[in-house]
Amino acid sequence: MPGNSGIAPPPDAMTGHIALGIGDYQHPEGAMDCLEYGLRVETISMDQMVEAKSTTDIGSRSDHRSDIDVLRAIAVAAVVLFHLGWTTVSGGFVGVDVFFVISGYLISRIIWTESAQGRFSLKNFYARRARRLLPALFATIVVTFVVAAFLFIPEQFQDLSRSAIFSLLGLANVDFWMQSGYFDSGAILKPLLHIWTLAVELQFYAFWPFLIAMAVRKSYWVAFSLIAAAFAASLAGCLWMMGYDPTAAFFLVPFRVWEFAAGGLVFLTERRLSKVYADLLYVVGLAAILFAIFGYSGRTAYPGVAALAPVLGAALMLLGGQGRLARQAQFRPAIYLGKISYSVYLVHWPLVVFMVYRFGALEVWQILASLVSTLALGAASYHFIEVRYRKPCPLKLGKTLIFACLTAGLMAAATQSWATDGWVWRMPAAFRNAYVLDLRKEHTYTFSNSTPLLTPHDFKTTKRHLLIIGDSQGADIINLLVETGAAKQFEIIYRQLDWRCGVPTLPVDLSDRYWKSINPFAAAVMKPCNEAYSLIRSTPASLEHADLVMIALYWQDFAFPYVQTSVDEMRSQTSAPIYVVGSKNFTGSSLQLLNKHGTFAGIDEYAFREISPVARKIDTFLKTLSHVSYIDPLVAVCPHNQCEIFTDKSAPVFWDSMHWTKAGVQLIAAKNGVAIFPFLDTKQAAGKNSP
Repeated sequence: MPGNSGIAPPPDAMTGHIALGIGDYQHPEGAMDCLEYGLRVETISMDQMVEAKSTTDIGSRSDHRSDIDVLRAIAVAAVVLFHLGWTTVSGGFVGVDVFFVISGYLISRIIWTESAQGRFSLKNFYARRARRLLPALFATIVVTFVVAAFLFIPEQFQDLSRSAIFSLLGLANVDFWMQSGYFDSGAILKPLLHIWTLAVELQFYAFWPFLIAMAVRKSYWVAFSLIAAAFAASLAGCLWMMGYDPTAAFFLVPFRVWEFAAGGLVFLTERRLSKVYADLLYVVGLAAILFAIFGYSGRTAYPGVAALAPVLGAALMLLGGQGRLARQAQFRPAIYLGKISYSVYLVHWPLVVFMVYRFGALEVWQILASLVSTLALGAASYHFIEVRYRKPCPLKLGKTLIFACLTAGLMAAATQSWATDGWVWRMPAAFRNAYVLDLRKEHTYTFSNSTPLLTPHDFKTTKRHLLIIGDSQGADIINLLVETGAAKQFEIIYRQLDWRCGVPTLPVDLSDRYWKSINPFAAAVMKPCNEAYSLIRSTPASLEHADLVMIALYWQDFAFPYVQTSVDEMRSQTSAPIYVVGSKNFTGSSLQLLNKHGTFAGIDEYAFREISPVARKIDTFLKTLSHVSYIDPLVAVCPHNQCEIFTDKSAPVFWDSMHWTKAGVQLIAAKNGVAIFPFLDTKQAAGKNSP
């Protein structure tokens, strides 16, 4: 949500942010739980807190803060609509931050009030949290696991199994942070990705109660100073980490604590305000949140400074939540949506993933059907799971053992699947062997021939000098040159870029605007991309001495306005022919397409129809560029409206939606792969050779 991370570049990764958050706490079902569901306690100082009335005084339903339900409704609606692809809600991912502020506010008040009254118990606190969060979470993981077992290919089911394990352990955020890397699959293949926010919440519970309980024993100002220090330190750490590892800033709890702390500061500073001031705060806060929801997009560096708008907006809405405008905004549908927001959040993302996996890009009616299904399933989960299990009740050994056994059973099944390549036995026997694919070996192979070519030195031989600028797409092209034997015609130097760079070079005078306003991955890749651009411009081997220049990138539409300028700058530095390699993206890997089609019969025709619309758009754009020649990388794979995505021995040609397997490269080479390259001497390109 990891915003986004150094994810392997399938088209869905271009959404930039993976915005998934949890809605916390609903109506009270007993006096012990009354505070955690938004009941108001007038809090001015620690002394007054110590003199707080009994739980019956603070637990009356008339004091329930429906404005918090409305705030939850805004947050969950933003997240759900964003993930359903409503383009107007381009910043819906900020709903996560709103939830974190609400949680920090309510949890701080629970702990402070009960501690001040001498009735706070860690055992009771964690028991309430477990009753509140775990049953619906467990049900979501179980249903998702079962559905995925019927839908997913082994590779994806193995990944889902890993996610289920870490989700059950409360470490989903750490898992997704560790997975983020060049070949990480996109968000749309991770139905449990949204659990990262719940993991952040659970980790927040691990230390926040101790901080607040300790502060209560001191003074109001000690508490305020501690929470303010946590806010400042975490925010500073977040801003620093955005320039170092934005994925860590997105997923890890130390860089999210400031959002919870903002809620804690609201609790410590709230007062009875005049209606005018309350309304003013509420309107300003709502405006800040709406600005982020409708104004942010996948190009927004997040969380970082941009997260201040929704966080401070939520804080101001909490402070002004007792005003007239807040009461006028309390429509029953919004209040109800706020009540069921946690369950709606839990069910929405797996549903979206399965819908997209089954049908591809969703049409309007499918989006509406997904929205209705999300609300219906969320309501069912709320009424039949949340409400049933969150009521305070004596701890019964039998029920505890049943839940423990169910959890252990799910953990064992997920572990076994993870360890055995995603249960290949689930696949139809007719093409089960096709699913035996070692992804680690394929990952390694992709860069096996290009890595030795990453030299900073000049060309040294009398062979034709070929400069290749690219990311993993360039590595694929080098593998094909090697397998066809064409590499022996050249001395090859490779300049490797991160796939998020967007352009092969970047003129210095455009650099500032490009990184500040255009490239959504600037925080993560600006430094390494600029270093690569500098290497291309500064070393003699880069352009001046090249006889041929080939550019093979994961082209992205945000960079389109800069590609021609980039090519023109290269043209000014070399007289060599420049070739741009088109896209070879499909809607899925060879195995994914086979799984959707269900049979080898007609798979080639089906694959041709599954060439990504994004790829066709990219190729159309590349053909319009001046001063370059276009190369179609699919010409040897997709002749006559068919795409050969499996070898004669049923080995996949693509290990993901755009990278060739070793068997695939060998197949293409055997089928006259040199035809892809118009600059080759086909007579010399006979037999394998290494560069």
